[in-house]
Amino acid sequence: MKKEEFVKIDAEGFSAYLNRKGSIQKIAIQDKLFEPPMKYTLYEIDGELADVSEVSSSAKEVSLKLSTKKVSGKLTISAGKEVKMHFEPDVKGTIKNVGFVLPLPVETEFHLTEDFNLGRTIDSDMPIGEYYSTALGYNFFLANVKGMWLRFMTRQPNTFQRRRAATVHISRHPEVFIVTFTWRVEDDASIVVFSSMDEAVKDFETWLEKELGVKKLRDRPNVPTWVHNVKLVLIIDMMRSHWEISHDYKDVTNLAKELKEIGCPKDTLFYIPGWNGAYDSTYPTYGPHPDLGGEEKFKEMMETLHKNGFRVLIHTNAWGVDPCHPDIDKYLEYVLKDKNGDYAGFQTGTLTKWGIMAPPSRPLKFRTNRIPFRGAKGVKSFAFQTIYIPDICEALISIGNLKVGDARVKFTIDRRSMLTPAGWFKDHDEYAFPFPFLLKPGENKVQVEVLGDAKPDWSECWYAIRRCFIPVNPYSTWTYPILFADTTNSEWIRIYVDEVASAVRKYKIDAIHIDATEYEWNKPTYIALKEKMPDIPMAGEGFGTLSALGYWTFAQGVGQSLLGYLDIMRGTMQQGSIPDRSDLEELYSWLNKSSPVNDFVKDYVYIYPHLCAADAFVPVGKVCQTFPSRLSPRCRKELWNVLRDAKILNYIPALRLNYRKFGLDEETKKAIREISGQSIP
Repeated sequence: MKKEEFVKIDAEGFSAYLNRKGSIQKIAIQDKLFEPPMKYTLYEIDGELADVSEVSSSAKEVSLKLSTKKVSGKLTISAGKEVKMHFEPDVKGTIKNVGFVLPLPVETEFHLTEDFNLGRTIDSDMPIGEYYSTALGYNFFLANVKGMWLRFMTRQPNTFQRRRAATVHISRHPEVFIVTFTWRVEDDASIVVFSSMDEAVKDFETWLEKELGVKKLRDRPNVPTWVHNVKLVLIIDMMRSHWEISHDYKDVTNLAKELKEIGCPKDTLFYIPGWNGAYDSTYPTYGPHPDLGGEEKFKEMMETLHKNGFRVLIHTNAWGVDPCHPDIDKYLEYVLKDKNGDYAGFQTGTLTKWGIMAPPSRPLKFRTNRIPFRGAKGVKSFAFQTIYIPDICEALISIGNLKVGDARVKFTIDRRSMLTPAGWFKDHDEYAFPFPFLLKPGENKVQVEVLGDAKPDWSECWYAIRRCFIPVNPYSTWTYPILFADTTNSEWIRIYVDEVASAVRKYKIDAIHIDATEYEWNKPTYIALKEKMPDIPMAGEGFGTLSALGYWTFAQGVGQSLLGYLDIMRGTMQQGSIPDRSDLEELYSWLNKSSPVNDFVKDYVYIYPHLCAADAFVPVGKVCQTFPSRLSPRCRKELWNVLRDAKILNYIPALRLNYRKFGLDEETKKAIREISGQSIP
């Protein structure tokens, strides 16, 4: 190729050479030279190959016209510290993604920032004909080509840097890897060369800290010393969504004493979902529940845990409102409504503002016509039995012909109570309760109570079950139904923060978990929490942006093992599942290679398994019942694999105990001894 056919772009410390079609011909840094094994670079728009025509070029940049049959735009490749790629669509809003395709030698070693804590290595052990695709947890990956470390990365044009906003697809061919790097059209991509992985990652950290203001945990004020000593998280289910008590405060007190005796690591973190009532209930009120032992037993539990060197993490939810809360009338003004004008909620039977059910559920093929119910004339409180219900379900119920004047009527089924609006039956014939009752198989007792002055006439009353729904399968997430509060409302923020802070200070709680509440979309809430409790570590359910790394102390992640395609095909790659890796180890060993590329994350946040993913060692029927039994040899083996992967993948292992039923069995004791560093017989 003639010299004049090249466009040389000089970046900081290296140079890239492109031909007049934008194909990378070589990259040079000091005495090292990278030349793609095939001299072409392809470009894609929304997954379709784009035709390329040169628009202009200079010493610092080259602009290419990219077009498919449907859309087109200009890709500008420019130099600075990095070789940057910026795409401008000819028509705004018509393109979602842009990418390039680059051949790399089979000797290349890829290091993928795949998820929160999970880094993966792909190399020439990938069989010919195989391929692998993944979103990138930190929007970059490294390609080590004979000691030249290429970093492919994408950045967004503001501080709102979403995780997993770029993807990589790697396919193995006899002589080359074909790599496709794809990013969102509104972002910029870059290529930069380093002499080592450490140099590449440190450069990323410098950007993270200087541009996004993210600080390492040890550089943040008010992070307690004990945080850095946590070797183990114990998840102790307390009251489940349907009011079953898995453990009470006395159980945890006894557990703490026994754990101390066997040498459980100091500063082990006890995470206690359902500590304040049925899981996902009572929000926004937080405090000990009488059915679990009440305030005195809770205080005794806290004192015992602290006396034995342990820490406590309570479960909270920044947007949750219990539809059966005694003060629901005053909280409804803060609840969001869906597109149909109904109160939006999680597991309430209503549509969310996005027009989908949450969480996944399916209808129970059961409903009723109007069924009469009767009370003695003039009585203000009585009970009746429903007709036979075929299965446990969430049920939406309507009532009608209640002649109670301006009074309100309270319906109670099991633990849930709901009220009709004041004066409703003065002007209406029927009322549809907007939130579901939990019905059990068989007949269910319904308690009816009139609140207010009235001489009720029950002679023509009726109820109807208009819809029932159940989980998609026995292992689906299924929680007490909660409503979505508006977390941008300053008064709601004050209510939530004050309620949580009051409990934390009163009972000397060590840390709080904020469930399912993304940082960037709820910043005012999180700022208020930190202002109120600057010394209290915060734990979140993952994080969707890079800047959130600077807020969380702990985060629930799901990168417990190096999952592969076999798990996807089997349908086991879901939140909380334990994969069967027996075949994976033999057939997919090329996927089962960790990479230290994500090791930096542990300096910014401590990752531990999600609430639904910490099944080791004694799973209990629980909030997220994704793995029913540990009895099979396969299950036991995989629990140990997951536990030991924690050392490789830089996360704090979490064990989910059923102490009330099983005590500390030998497998659990063995696991705790291993985590604490004791010798195992």
